[in-house]
Amino acid sequence: MRGEVNLNNFQKAIFLLQNIDKIKQLNGKGMTLTEFSKITDVSRPTLYKYIQHPETMSSSFVNKAAMLYDKVVKFQDIFDTVQREDEQFKATRQELIKLLESNVANIEVTDYTKAIATVIISDLKEENSSLLKALSKQLPFKPNLNDNLSK
Repeated sequence: MRGEVNLNNFQKAIFLLQNIDKIKQLNGKGMTLTEFSKITDVSRPTLYKYIQHPETMSSSFVNKAAMLYDKVVKFQDIFDTVQREDEQFKATRQELIKLLESNVANIEVTDYTKAIATVIISDLKEENSSLLKALSKQLPFKPNLNDNLSK
């Protein structure tokens, strides 16, 4: 959906009607025509008519659909960002575990340092590592989420 730029309200309404099933909801599933009908307050038969004959769309529907389009695109951007951050978090977690485990085994450190490293590794092995979340918040930059995560 993000590839569409500078669409007028009529084009946005048509785009939504043609892609109702691709509109992601909070549960990650596509939207049904019935759900779209409830959101836009337009009956299903009328939506079918609009799908077949877009020129018959009322101006109030076009305006509602255009506002919904803007919200859907914004939500999709946020949803995609969260998914990429989650993937990056998982990849970083695994890399840190490998890094720490291999280095603790290969360098001479005190027993205290080994104990601390063991606690860190143990926390990192948890799916929602509180340590990694805390460290991520301290980054002085926003990570590039477009990096290839499958190194």
